[in-house]
Amino acid sequence: MVTTIERRVNRLEKSAGGDGCGYCGGGGGDDHGDSDEPYTIYFEDELPEDLEENCRECGRELITTIYFDDDPQAPWNQGTA
Repeated sequence: MVTTIERRVNRLEKSAGGDGCGYCGGGGGDDHGDSDEPYTIYFEDELPEDLEENCRECGRELITTIYFDDDPQAPWNQGTA
């Protein structure tokens, strides 16, 4: 467990210099990963079962939820009426 944490910290420290995580590409200068790489968008009913929520190397969150304006589950549509 300690070696895993140390390894993550070392990778995060390296990525702070602008190189990014070697596994997911995140943590670089703009923290959006490798800008030349495309994003993959999955709809909730199409999510692969083995999709990881966080990078196994640096711990960066890999899944982002995108809402449409009329989505009743969107945070801005959760207000009290």
